[in-house]
Amino acid sequence: MAPVGLLAGFLIASVVTYLIPTEYESFSTIEIKPRIKKATDQHSAPASPNFSGTELKKIKSRNTLMKVVDTLDLDNKWGMNREDVLLALREIVK
Repeated sequence: MAPVGLLAGFLIASVVTYLIPTEYESFSTIEIKPRIKKATDQHSAPASPNFSGTELKKIKSRNTLMKVVDTLDLDNKWGMNREDVLLALREIVK
């Protein structure tokens, strides 16, 4: 009975694994450095406390994300309209 149970468990696991949709996930970390005003000014003031928040807002802005949608043709690849793709991108960018 044990071999039959193992075989049945293996078959059920194989079918379930085959039927589950494929999902991909990736992470990327980027470093954003503030621009130095002059090439000779190596001792400029540190970035303001709002710098990273402002840069994240730029990345999540409509113009930036629409360029991504257009460049990668995400509306056709994802089968969604442009506004839905934009909302999805805003949610996944952290």
